[in-house]
Amino acid sequence: ALGRMAVEAGAALSAVQIGQMADQYNNIIAKLKLATSTQAEFNRAMSETFAIAQRTYTSWENTAVLYQRTSIALKEYGASQSEVLRLTETINKALQVSGATTIQASAAILQLSQAFASNVLRGDEFNSVAENGIRIMQALARSLNVGMGELRAMAEAGELTGEVLRRALAD
Repeated sequence: ALGRMAVEAGAALSAVQIGQMADQYNNIIAKLKLATSTQAEFNRAMSETFAIAQRTYTSWENTAVLYQRTSIALKEYGASQSEVLRLTETINKALQVSGATTIQASAAILQLSQAFASNVLRGDEFNSVAENGIRIMQALARSLNVGMGELRAMAEAGELTGEVLRRALAD
């Protein structure tokens, strides 16, 4: 009887996990559909974001969120899909090199993607990226030829716009 209960509990747990995985997959599809305008773009976004997540040891869902939000924001600046994919990978790699845990990387990706979506990195978003993705901040500071203190002042002044982030992180 105990063995049968264990099997039933395992089956129930597996069903819950399968449901969660299906929800995550559907969420990824929805995010990438919002960020693309053709089937070819969508297909490339699916395969490339998955490959980026694999290469950078990050969650595919977080990678898709970052891609979606940066894509929508950067299209206003004329960015190509290739550029958005390179930027997505650069950010994921910077987080990996920063030694960010999965939770920290998720927080930084969320905050950075919100900064791209709102076209400015400041306040809580700046603090989260600074705490969880030091390599991103170092790349920004180096690209802008400023120190970390000056970077914080630029953030407070609203000078770290989406275009500034785009140029700095593309280097």
